[in-house]
Amino acid sequence: MAIKPELARLIVAPSDTDADMLYATRIFIGDPFIFLQQKGKRILVLSDLEIDRAKKNAKADEFVMFNQLEREVQGKAKKAPPYEKVLAHFLTKRGVKRALVPANFPLGFANEIKRNGIALETSNGLFWPAREKKTTEEIRLLERALRMTETGMKRGMEILKASKPGTGKKLKWSGKTLTSEIRSWPAAIRPAIHTNAGSARFAPIA
Repeated sequence: MAIKPELARLIVAPSDTDADMLYATRIFIGDPFIFLQQKGKRILVLSDLEIDRAKKNAKADEFVMFNQLEREVQGKAKKAPPYEKVLAHFLTKRGVKRALVPANFPLGFANEIKRNGIALETSNGLFWPAREKKTTEEIRLLERALRMTETGMKRGMEILKASKPGTGKKLKWSGKTLTSEIRSWPAAIRPAIHTNAGSARFAPIA
C-alpha cells in the first residue's frame, strides 16, 4: 500500500497575534508573513526589514525575500501586485499542489491560491496537535507568566486602594487623575513585577 505524502502546511499571519505562526517560527513579527512547511522543510517569506532578524532568531530552514517574489510578479508593470498574487506565485514556484491551512486562513488569499490550481484543506482541530502537550520549558514559562500576572494585579489593586476621590467624581492617585490609560500605571507596576516575578519580556509559549 502506497504511503500518502504529507500535506504541505501553510500559514500567512503575524506571529505576535497568531499562536500557530508563533509555534512554528518561535519569533515575534508584527506584520503578516508566509510560513510554508514542505517535505519536512520550513520556509519563511519575509520583508527586507525582518529577514535578517529572522535568520538569527526564527526556527526555519530557508528564508526568502518577499520583495524579490514581488518583483517577479510585477514584471514591467508600474503597480505592485496584491499580496495574494505574490503568495500564489511563491507556492507555484515551490511546486505546491495541495496544502493544509488553519481554520482562520484569509478567504481572499485562499481564493487566489485556488485560482492557481492549488487545493487547500483546513485543519480539523489544532493546526499543530503537538501544541496540546507542553514541554518542561513551556510549563516553566507559563508558571512564570502567571506569577507576573498575579504580581501586576496585586500592585494594581494597591494603587486603586491608595487612590482618593477627586473633583468630578474622578479618582486621584499620586497627584494625577487615575484612568486606564494613565502613564503612571506601567511605571508603578513594572518594578513590582521585576522584583517579585522577573523581567516582563515576551517568550514564545504557543
